[in-house]
Amino acid sequence: MFDYLKSTTSYQINPTSVGLSEMEESIIKDSINSVHQKYSTKTNNQLTSIIYVTNNKQYDKLKELLDLTGDTDDFCQYNIENDYARIALLFPNVNSILIPKKAKRSISRYVPKHLLREIDSDVNIAIEKCLVFLSYLSPTYYMENKWKPLSSIRLHEQLKNGADNTYTYKAIIKALKHGTKQTGPIIEVLQKENGTELYEIGKSSKQYRLTEAYLGAGLEEYLLQDEAIIQQRNKTFYNALFEAQNNIITSNLVSVYQQIDIPQLDEVVKYGKQLTRSNYRTKKGKILTMRNKHPNDYWRDANNRSFVEDNVELYKFLTGRGYMIPVIGKLSSGGRVVDSFNLMPSWIRSMVKIKGEPIVECDYKAMHPNLASKLYCGTGRHISHQIVADYLDVDISVAKREHLSFFNKPYYPTKKLYEKGSMVQSSVYEFYKENEPEMLSQIELHKRDSGYVATAHRLFALEVELMTEVIKQLNELGIYVLYVYDALYCAESDSQTVKQIMNDVAEYYGVNTWVE
Repeated sequence: MFDYLKSTTSYQINPTSVGLSEMEESIIKDSINSVHQKYSTKTNNQLTSIIYVTNNKQYDKLKELLDLTGDTDDFCQYNIENDYARIALLFPNVNSILIPKKAKRSISRYVPKHLLREIDSDVNIAIEKCLVFLSYLSPTYYMENKWKPLSSIRLHEQLKNGADNTYTYKAIIKALKHGTKQTGPIIEVLQKENGTELYEIGKSSKQYRLTEAYLGAGLEEYLLQDEAIIQQRNKTFYNALFEAQNNIITSNLVSVYQQIDIPQLDEVVKYGKQLTRSNYRTKKGKILTMRNKHPNDYWRDANNRSFVEDNVELYKFLTGRGYMIPVIGKLSSGGRVVDSFNLMPSWIRSMVKIKGEPIVECDYKAMHPNLASKLYCGTGRHISHQIVADYLDVDISVAKREHLSFFNKPYYPTKKLYEKGSMVQSSVYEFYKENEPEMLSQIELHKRDSGYVATAHRLFALEVELMTEVIKQLNELGIYVLYVYDALYCAESDSQTVKQIMNDVAEYYGVNTWVE
């Protein structure tokens, strides 16, 4: 997929102004310098850089746009002409977005112009802002849950007109909800039973989804034209890059990306076909299946199947335009980090190589139950999915599925949260009632005093703290790893060291789990 070129020329980095303050430019410069230090090695006292050359047919057009609008290429004036391609691959271009097919044509031709002018007096800019909004919903094309919460604060920051504090995003939502006479609304907002939009100020954002006409059409790449929109996205991009350099997990990921080889699409499809013939099941227990152009209703149990073609499309989404900058989650997720590789289907991720070697998964055994034991005065005895399965006399896959969701549920059933179930209604409850009564009591008190999600927040936070310490120690040894929450993926030659450090850190934290 990539050609590897070498150069002995050092970098000269000169950020150019795109409406940023001196402090912001300084942050950008420091971030880019940090990136180059990570992606460069010294050989015989000369700086050697690996340059990844994309085969994107739109490269020339992208470069032309970047020259005009102050995107990545303008921030980095290198002596190496093609170095832009390397950065573009690892960190996607801010002027490239994925939108539903037909969306631009529908908005341009059929959405009433007076609604577009409420967004911006320039209709073309208004159309692009609508497309940016739709790009936020594009990932749902690959997800079972098509609803996506979007923060009004983030929408305002991303879509406002320069320094004007008018809430432009509201006009965008209005236009997209109106849609066209031909196909109706382009988006819809999740509502309560009484017809009002579902959200809670300061607690939960409104949720949006594409309507069926656009959700089923697939996605296409669109290159933004408006300079002001690109400049705003640039600022967000470099803020994310700066954050990635100042977090141990994300900095580690930025470092490991240069060591990664990813499979080509034909290799992925071939391997997917092999797995379907062996009745492979995903980690969620779904049967991997080739769709072969059949509609989903061709299978009675379509909801219990994971289709190779969909998995491949997700893989293309996550890697086709470059790896996404690792994103640090909110406090509610404990600061978990999301990137292209932990969003990737696990069977495809297994094909990735680090340092030219097959990767090895180093996974803590039943980490969250044992984190809960540590945090909530448990006995300290190791809790495993197999132990729970044996107690319940059920298959381990059934026990594991229920066990993993157990601590995320309300303690008692409530009408408001009926669909989430409850801990006391779970089959796993009896195991903990008999074997970990004090732990259950402490969890009940915490959920009652702080809300039912508080337990999950504490578990995530301790998980991230522990994994951060593991990665810190590995990086000090020059070992960089892929991160998938409570598991790490490393080069085969590093696996014993990674497992040893993971076990040592778990023991230090007093969490009774380990990696085999």
